[in-house]
Amino acid sequence: IIPVVGVAVSALFGILFAFGIILLRRVMLVGLVIIAPLAIGLSVFPQTQSWAKKWWDWFSKLLLMYPFIMAFFGISEVAAGL
Repeated sequence: IIPVVGVAVSALFGILFAFGIILLRRVMLVGLVIIAPLAIGLSVFPQTQSWAKKWWDWFSKLLLMYPFIMAFFGISEVAAGL
């Protein structure tokens, strides 16, 4: 029974960690959307274009994170059904 409990506890921690990452992603996306006008304004000036590129890089990575996480959950659900 101890191995079963160990697997269940580690699975629970894994699921909680994934949901924590998704929650953090959502908070960061809201923050990036709030400062989006500033980032667009920064892209106008050559001295601040690097900051605008960083903003766009973070924004695109956070947008692409969700489909990858959901694909992982979908694949694991299919694998569990096999």
